[in-house]
Amino acid sequence: MNISKGSKWYKVFMWALGVCESFTGKHLSYKYQEGTNLCHMMRTIFVYMPLIFLSQLLVLGAAFSVLIYVPFKWFGALTWLGLILAIVVGFILLFSLFMGGDKLKNKFERWYDEKEPSLIWEWIKAKKQKICPLIKWENSHE
Repeated sequence: MNISKGSKWYKVFMWALGVCESFTGKHLSYKYQEGTNLCHMMRTIFVYMPLIFLSQLLVLGAAFSVLIYVPFKWFGALTWLGLILAIVVGFILLFSLFMGGDKLKNKFERWYDEKEPSLIWEWIKAKKQKICPLIKWENSHE
């Protein structure tokens, strides 16, 4: 099975490997420059990366709850909620400044226009047959 290096699957897989590398501290992506196994690719995208995000979310959630609970007890509800509201409004304004509506719209239109093989369906078939095909990356001719 050949997949273009310009495809969204390749980009998401390499991004997921980057997430795994930053979490484990091991350099892994050099092993997968030529290709990989379909099951490994799907496992990395749909299992390892979400588990890493969940573990980091739990740690950040615990830290955030401490940062919310302690000042709430010390300074009172109204002062603390006003500060949180100001921070949220600031983040929304910064996000809207950096993510222009036209740029975001064009990005999503290009993303949905790409027609690629349904790797999820191929993965389901491969898991049922208990044979995962090899994936080779091919250079895109764009």
